Amino acid sequence: NQIQGWSRPVVTSATPSAAEAGRTLSLTIAGSNFASGAAAQFANAGITVTSTTVNACGQLTLNVTVGSAAAPGASNLDVTDPDGVYGTGTAIFTVQAVVAPTVSSTTPSNGATGVSVTVAPTVTFSEAMLPSSITATNVKLLDDTGAAVAQAAGSPTLSSNGLIATITPAASLTQGKIYKIQVAGGGAGVLDLANHGMASTMTQTTGFSTVSDTSAPTISAL
Repeated sequence: NQIQGWSRPVVTSATPSAAEAGRTLSLTIAGSNFASGAAAQFANAGITVTSTTVNACGQLTLNVTVGSAAAPGASNLDVTDPDGVYGTGTAIFTVQAVVAPTVSSTTPSNGATGVSVTVAPTVTFSEAMLPSSITATNVKLLDDTGAAVAQAAGSPTLSSNGLIATITPAASLTQGKIYKIQVAGGGAGVLDLANHGMASTMTQTTGFSTVSDTSAPTISAL
């Protein structure tokens, strides 16, 4: 008699290895001895595996939902082959506590002077943001009357890492004027990847001023 079967699955890493509660994302699981039809389950009951794809005997792709009530902390992951043999990755994925996003910095900075009228202001966030929430309504430039400056088509844009929003005005700014960057907070404002908004709206207190008009007037016609 001969007994055949797969060796016990070995689970070595998850990429990414952490996510905030409330996220839905794809995880790449590395290891070995993953047989076709393998299933995966986290020890943290707040993490739901919605699908498992065996890419190779050493790699899985898991689509997971980290529930908003998932307990923060590291969780084990069990991978079970169709023959019932399983392996455990210890503390392989961490649920991060919910933290509201914030604006880390702006360019031009608050109080900057002599800024070019062709500037494309940027906002840097504390974490990756949801692209669909980065709109001209939520991320804008205000003129010295408090009115929103018209933005070019497709503005604002979000960097590939989700951290930097860039405002492109539809036309050059006016010389010698003060402008303020504003980012909307709350549930209807900008959101992180877990759909959490900023605690409040951020508006530059002083704003920045554009370069002064130093050109003397001329007579164009008599």
